[in-house]
Amino acid sequence: MKRTFWNRLTALVLVVLMAVSLALPAMAEKTITVYAADYPLTKDGHYQTMEEVAVYLTVFGKLPGNYIRKNAAQDLGWNNRDGNLDEVAPGCSIGGDRFGNYEGQLPDAKNRKWTECDIDYDPAYGYRGAKRIVFSNDGLIYYTDDHYETFSLVEVIMEDKADKKEDKKDSKKENEPEDEEIIQGVREDYQLVEELDEYGEYTTVEEVAYYLFIMEQLPLNYLTLEEAQELGFSNEKDNLEEIMPGCAIGGDVFENREELLPDEEGREWFQCDVNIDEGKRGSERLVYSNDGLIYYTPDKFETFIELVYE
Repeated sequence: MKRTFWNRLTALVLVVLMAVSLALPAMAEKTITVYAADYPLTKDGHYQTMEEVAVYLTVFGKLPGNYIRKNAAQDLGWNNRDGNLDEVAPGCSIGGDRFGNYEGQLPDAKNRKWTECDIDYDPAYGYRGAKRIVFSNDGLIYYTDDHYETFSLVEVIMEDKADKKEDKKDSKKENEPEDEEIIQGVREDYQLVEELDEYGEYTTVEEVAYYLFIMEQLPLNYLTLEEAQELGFSNEKDNLEEIMPGCAIGGDVFENREELLPDEEGREWFQCDVNIDEGKRGSERLVYSNDGLIYYTPDKFETFIELVYE
């Protein structure tokens, strides 16, 4: 009789423990690392991607100016059911309202307050999506792409410019033999391309460089980062091959902030991915100017070689 009682009690305790464990909210399962140096911003710029908003919050301590709170949007005529935000507040996204954290999915602390904002709002669609950033008044940033079901901690890495240069020197030393081999291969092969189709799809450094030289534009299979994001691309997922097979990222401005490339009045620089592997972005880029210069970098803007056609 006693054994039966204890068996039943043990079973009951196990059931209760299982129920409690299922009821407990799940904290963030993973951390997304964002390097601020990869997302140069201005204080008065408008941003809505996860990476850019996270960096903006870290650098400036507030949301970009294109965010508008719900009540302010409603005062302008916004109705969530109508999906008319871009009609009443062009270029804006909803953000800045309190996030209650009622289910305890995010870590609470004394005096900690949470605020939410929409990410990747699509004005063509009109309605708010499922992506949000939730950030605290003491510096925590979380990202959810499924409307608060799950969260990932976002860690923004800030680097002092001097530290970054030292890191680049060390990285360059470590990768020098491999990079030199890649560079030498490009030097030997880039002028061997003799014929291209104006409507062809190209991603190798040799073909894209020659296409730029001949056509003065990128091949038609290139999309800017903004265009790719509008189609569902995410740097975190690196999923371009899934949404646009055969395409590559290119055509965005290259700031040349560290002045590694020669500047002239009126000269503008642009960048594109090359030698991509199954749609995945690597570290190889072409950087080209509006006046015909073309440079190749195997290590994401740390070192450059000029590609000159005769």
